[in-house]
Amino acid sequence: MFKRGKTALSTVAMAATLAVTALVTSPPAQAASTPKDPDGIFVVTTNHEDLSAGILREAARKPAYREQALALAERWQSDLSAGQSINLGAMTEGRSPADGAAAASRLKDDLKALSSGSTPSSGTDPTAQTVTPMSSNLNPNGFPVAGFPNNTYPSTYWSMGMTVDGTYCTSSGCMLRDEITCQARINPGVLTSMVSYNCLYSPNSGNFQNKHYEWWTINRGTVKGTDDTGNLFSGSGGSGQFYPTSLTKLNGSVLTIALALWVYAVPADDYLKAVGKTSDATCLAAPDTRCLWY
Repeated sequence: MFKRGKTALSTVAMAATLAVTALVTSPPAQAASTPKDPDGIFVVTTNHEDLSAGILREAARKPAYREQALALAERWQSDLSAGQSINLGAMTEGRSPADGAAAASRLKDDLKALSSGSTPSSGTDPTAQTVTPMSSNLNPNGFPVAGFPNNTYPSTYWSMGMTVDGTYCTSSGCMLRDEITCQARINPGVLTSMVSYNCLYSPNSGNFQNKHYEWWTINRGTVKGTDDTGNLFSGSGGSGQFYPTSLTKLNGSVLTIALALWVYAVPADDYLKAVGKTSDATCLAAPDTRCLWY
């Protein structure tokens, strides 16, 4: 378990959480199989965002990476302008070479802006995800609402999917080498909630390690509990449960549950995350222990 001075779990939650393998935070011993192309870059993206977002995020913290990415963007723009077909994910998928060249040009300009200390034209903060989970101090209230309640009325659980992709890019284009997709089913309670997860790692080139969730229970913007799971699975995937808890019972109030799916990306030598939260669930009056979505 991580040690961040977080709220202690309830007995049942602690027992369930300790049953999960503890997370190691040192670089894993298993070697990744990413090609050792000196001109290539490894790009981590979450929830199917554009490759350019992942490139800018890594470029913001690593000057050498930024130089490589800039050289690639210039090459991509040149080749696409010449009518060549290059796979750059959403930057070129379903687009003409001219439109792809324009996207590569925007990426090039954003990388140059980072080099000069300016804000990329996208207006986003490319450093927002480069925070180690051992001291993340994230504000989950800023997470987007992700997923949906089940289709009963009132809804008894919430489904939330998250994806982390690892793509290897060279001058000839980009290829997806790693993808982790986790589906979480969130059953909220006034004191203890249950999250059941099912994760698939495919394709798997060994570039992602130490997969875990960080969770928060929130009542009207105030965090009532937070902690991390251990490593969720090894190999090609796995399933299990963990139990977010609150400091106090929330009968007659509301509950929001926020999740961050962290992975250690070996080529980046860093943790990155996908995030999301539920909308407010209404917690019923005592002695009922359920929270529901109306």
